[in-house]
Amino acid sequence: MLATKEGAAKLAIVAVSLLIVIKTAAGIVTGSIAIRADAIHSVIDLFGVIIGYTAIRIASKPPDERHPYGHGKAENIAGVIIAAMIFIGAIAIAYQAVVRLISGGEVALVPLGIYVTAAAVAINLLVSWYALRVARATESIALEATARDLRCWWV
Repeated sequence: MLATKEGAAKLAIVAVSLLIVIKTAAGIVTGSIAIRADAIHSVIDLFGVIIGYTAIRIASKPPDERHPYGHGKAENIAGVIIAAMIFIGAIAIAYQAVVRLISGGEVALVPLGIYVTAAAVAINLLVSWYALRVARATESIALEATARDLRCWWV
C-alpha cells in the first residue's frame, strides 16, 4: 500500500504530524526560536503534504465530461501551491528570527533541542527519500514536490 503515490503521501502526513507535536513540545520546553520556527515549517509542510495528497487523489480520477483529458493537472497545480507555501513560510520564520534578535531570549535544555532536531532531520530524510522514490516510479509531480519540501536543503 505504501508503494503507491497515495500511500507515500499518507506516510508523509503521519510523519509530519508527529514532527509537529515533537517540535512544538521541544520548542516550548527549551524556549528555542529555531525549534519553534522548525515546528511552523512542519505545519506548512503538513498543509503542503495534504494538498499533494488531495491532488494525487483528484489526478487519479478518470476523464469525465468537464475534463476529457483527465485530472492530471491537479498535481501540477499542487506543486505550484506547495512552492508558494515554502516561500511564505520562509518569510514568517525570518520575521520571527528578527523579532527574537531584537527582544533577546534564553535557550534552555540545549541537548534536548539538539536531539529533537537530529531526530527530525532523520525522519524527514527517510520520508523524503521514500516519497521521492515513489514519485519517480509513478511520475507524480505532487509527490515529488512533497518529497523535495521535506528534504533538508543541504541534501
